[in-house]
Amino acid sequence: MTVTMSGQTILFVQFLLCGVALGILFDIFRIIRKIIKHGVILTAFEDIIYCILSIFVFIMFSIKFNYGTVRWFMVAGCLSGAIIYFNTFSKLLIKVADFIIDTAKKPLIFTINLSKNILKPFKKFYKQKLLLKKK
Repeated sequence: MTVTMSGQTILFVQFLLCGVALGILFDIFRIIRKIIKHGVILTAFEDIIYCILSIFVFIMFSIKFNYGTVRWFMVAGCLSGAIIYFNTFSKLLIKVADFIIDTAKKPLIFTINLSKNILKPFKKFYKQKLLLKKK
């Protein structure tokens, strides 16, 4: 099967976009890690899931756009797309996500602290009542 130069160029651009999509997927994992603190084991598990998803996406792109045939320039396009994404849009996306997370955390922390303060007298009363019942 012969692929024309314009066909290879289109294929390269498609795999550039594949790399960008994989970069966005990785940023989603990074944002989730910022929202919910993870330990080493869970982080490693997420990395394995990301690698499996990346391989799956790359194979699906290969099947859809080149009948399952993998060529070196497709891999180069995918890596280039990811590098371009991480050096440009990723920084902006992470900054926006940090802003949103910080903005959402403040009212949530305020509400939790307020609830604790409101419930504190009831907690003391409940403990005293339990102590009286035990005697």
